Amino acid sequence: MSILEFDNVSFSYAGSNENVLEDINFSIEYGEFVVLCGQSGCGKSTLLRHTKKNQIPEGNGTGNMYFEGEDIELMDDRKSASDIGFVGQNPDGQIVTDRVYHELAFGLENLGIPLDEMRRRVSEMAEYFGMESIFNKSADELSGGQKQILNLASVMVMRPKLLVLDEPTSQLDPIASEKFIHTLEKINRDFGVTILISEQRLEEILPIADRVIIMHQGKIAGDVLPEETGYIMKKINSPVYKAIPAATKLFTEFVGDGTAPLTVRDGSKWLKGVKKDCEEIKKDSTEIKNNISCDSKNQVKEAGDEIVLKCRNISYSYGSEKVLKDFSADIPKKSIYAILGGNGSGKTTALKIMSGIYKAKKGKVVSNGRVIYLPQNPQTVFTEITAFDELMEVYLSHKSWFKDMTDDERSDECERMLSFLELDSHRKKNPFDLSGGQQQRLALGKVLLLKPDILLLDEPTKGLDSEFKDKLSHLLRKLVKEGITIVLVSHDIDFCAETADYCSLLFDGELTKKESTTNFFSNNYFYTTSVNRMFKLAGISDDVITYNQAALLLKEDFNK
Repeated sequence: MSILEFDNVSFSYAGSNENVLEDINFSIEYGEFVVLCGQSGCGKSTLLRHTKKNQIPEGNGTGNMYFEGEDIELMDDRKSASDIGFVGQNPDGQIVTDRVYHELAFGLENLGIPLDEMRRRVSEMAEYFGMESIFNKSADELSGGQKQILNLASVMVMRPKLLVLDEPTSQLDPIASEKFIHTLEKINRDFGVTILISEQRLEEILPIADRVIIMHQGKIAGDVLPEETGYIMKKINSPVYKAIPAATKLFTEFVGDGTAPLTVRDGSKWLKGVKKDCEEIKKDSTEIKNNISCDSKNQVKEAGDEIVLKCRNISYSYGSEKVLKDFSADIPKKSIYAILGGNGSGKTTALKIMSGIYKAKKGKVVSNGRVIYLPQNPQTVFTEITAFDELMEVYLSHKSWFKDMTDDERSDECERMLSFLELDSHRKKNPFDLSGGQQQRLALGKVLLLKPDILLLDEPTKGLDSEFKDKLSHLLRKLVKEGITIVLVSHDIDFCAETADYCSLLFDGELTKKESTTNFFSNNYFYTTSVNRMFKLAGISDDVITYNQAALLLKEDFNK
């Protein structure tokens, strides 16, 4: 008997005739680690919410979902709460109490677990997750990564048989994300907990998965082994193909079907076999270094470019905690400047100071032009009933900025933006009913309508699938050509490598030296792309940082 089974499940939200899920059929065996992937808005979150009784959304559905052979909709509430754990995207969205130890005990209290047993289980789980140092802390003091680990521990203390996770690393930095994924692997291995996880970032999750379920437009388009993912995704033209590990994608492009490498280690072994001639290696890697124009957007601008945003010796504290100290930055005009760093390093604070939302305790900010800031949580900018009204609200709340536009011109501009954002079919939907990625796109559309000179983006790729990340990258490059300067903070290393002109790392309140994107990533050990790690480990080149550069280098070999 399977632990989880979906039998011809279809579903549409209340007030809509369009199915978000259509004829979903699959089963998961006890102890399996299954990854669910697909483009933003394809129905992943809706499917996952159908695995737990109290998470099933309002709407019209057909078919049945079974947990251990029992209809999920008819399950006892207590059994559903204890046996099926659920962790969502937003680290803050699940925390309901003030203290870490309160949060760990909350579920057990609701189940009426005796006090002595509750203390033992909470202590055991805190020890397992290494939470001793934060056990008595306020939940508000935790970093994003710590909050998500707390959410996971609060579920695991209930001792679930099935753990369902909806893009749990979408708001985490690379280090916290890697730690979280390895924790899931350990839980699956140590306790035999069955895991069903939805993810956009497949680099780390695919190598530890047993199976991959591929969704496309509300349907299951594939149910495959991880090694087959690249080949199948390419065959069905899945929009998520670009999100698979770089090693897998390169193998799929140049070899095709077969057992594809999933990790940097295995990818480097394959590359060594491909590039056998040492003289050829030197020749090709030198060409890459001298002809990095295959990603011409990463070319270093000439020194002396006009600085449109200048920060000098900024200091900022939250109470006694100093977040920024001696923070300085020069942002060149018509460039994309990426700031990377861990959760809690002060990246968002820096953007808010640049935008004028926060006032620096010390130092100054000088800007030349209209500065617009897009916050990390898109829901904070939503005020209207429909997606179209949300865009029109920009013109209504900034009438003096757009007084020369007619009503028809404003409406046309909103329609154009909806089309670009691929939200045409969702124009009448409430913004809060959109998926996380769709909400991110709509919020971006609002700030773009404001015609900023300097655009500050806080985690702009959060919740976006790989296909729209590419479109966003091209859009940002287009905006730069039109004269807009962009500063973004992000955990998405690959996006920064492919998009930015300059990069810096924010650590201990200070910003490292501004470097070209190529120099920044090629000189880093951890804060670099898997492509760069792979080509370094294979002894081919230190300067290949993007997939396009890697493909250009390999193309010469496979065309010989």
